[in-house]
Amino acid sequence: MEFNTFTRKIFQKSRDIFEEAEIFRVESENLKIGVFKGELDKFSFSNTSGVSLRGILKGSPGYSYTEAIDDKSVDILIEGALSSAESVETDTRLTLPEAGESYAAMPEPKNKLNSITTEDKIKAMLQLEEKTLSRDSRIQSVQECMYQEFKSRRIVRNSKGLDLEHSDEGGFAYVSVVSRNDTDTKTGSSYRLFRNPLEMDIDKMSEEAAEESLSMLGASPVASGMYPAVIRYNVFAELLEAFSPIFSADNVQKGLSGLKGKLGMEIASSGVTLIDDPFHKDGFSGSSFDDEGIPTSRKLIVESGVLRTYLHNIRTAEKDMTESTGNGFRTSYKTAIGVSPTNFYMEPGEHELEELLERADGGILITKVAGIHSGLDTVSGDFSVQAQGYLIKKGKKEDPVNGITISGNFYDLLLHVEEIGSDLKFTLPGNGHFGSPSVLVGRISISGI
Repeated sequence: MEFNTFTRKIFQKSRDIFEEAEIFRVESENLKIGVFKGELDKFSFSNTSGVSLRGILKGSPGYSYTEAIDDKSVDILIEGALSSAESVETDTRLTLPEAGESYAAMPEPKNKLNSITTEDKIKAMLQLEEKTLSRDSRIQSVQECMYQEFKSRRIVRNSKGLDLEHSDEGGFAYVSVVSRNDTDTKTGSSYRLFRNPLEMDIDKMSEEAAEESLSMLGASPVASGMYPAVIRYNVFAELLEAFSPIFSADNVQKGLSGLKGKLGMEIASSGVTLIDDPFHKDGFSGSSFDDEGIPTSRKLIVESGVLRTYLHNIRTAEKDMTESTGNGFRTSYKTAIGVSPTNFYMEPGEHELEELLERADGGILITKVAGIHSGLDTVSGDFSVQAQGYLIKKGKKEDPVNGITISGNFYDLLLHVEEIGSDLKFTLPGNGHFGSPSVLVGRISISGI
């Protein structure tokens, strides 16, 4: 059945059942390529789509979903959403947005993913593996060498005339290597995000992965204690991602965030500004509307250290008697509306990484952490994760360090940010997209020897 006909039938049949109704559709294409030891090791292409119905009954939402677009699915969706809505108890009355809102223009996908053929993408990964292995005789193997790209399309329609559509596309390449000497074995990695695979720069990727792995050979723990630290962009972005739920109004309202009651208060040092920007040129989680059809916007979550807003969907905004910030998103067409960031990042400063290192003399440059999601508590803000990096001597990156654990409290960490670098970089995209520059903090607890 044609989707417009399908939508029309659902709205017609649900008119006497629900006060309001909403259709959400996702279509996605994903290509994955992996090579190993000079051969194509993994290749997959998937094309998926699904539809969700959200029906509002006495102000309560009910959800159901299907992959099929046919007459039978119309009835299944309506019955499922009705059953779901009847079982929901809510302290707010949900109202869907009207048509006619003003939406910022997003750049249209330029289909640059097809600038090279699939065969050339495979060749590029084979070349990346070969170049990385040839960098140094101590590089023993390439653990992973992969290419992934996506194309997606989202459609939101509701019974009040709202009809929105957004398409996007992008990809990333990743390489991980193992180097070894007589006494030690270490890993290193590099990645690139792109809209056009010609932007991958496999020479630079192989150089970065090799250098990170080789430079860590001979690493050892340091004495336990409090150290000044430069937290490199990738590590601080991972911390932002891990603790991003504390900025969700849903978690604040449920008592799952330490930021409850702190709007308008100073929660970070004056140099810290955290931004949620769906229009950032380097972000891969952008759209002019969220999954409820609310316009998105660039928001200062923390401005010069002061908490300015939480992230809201329609329901959380209604509960706080405010307006949605356009952060009502789903993780899948199978899930209910939650609260998620778009492109969430720390605003960069003016300092080069070398300047931060000079300020942190005698401290540690943290370049990698492991087990971050299992080693933290978003409510208390406490974290304790394994880490590696380098000692900072005379303002320079020197001896490699591993076998250490960094611990502290995220809320306290924000208050002790002393300088912010200019090297903003985004991590691999997930549920939202997170970025940060390198950050100098006055102290961090390190457990070593």
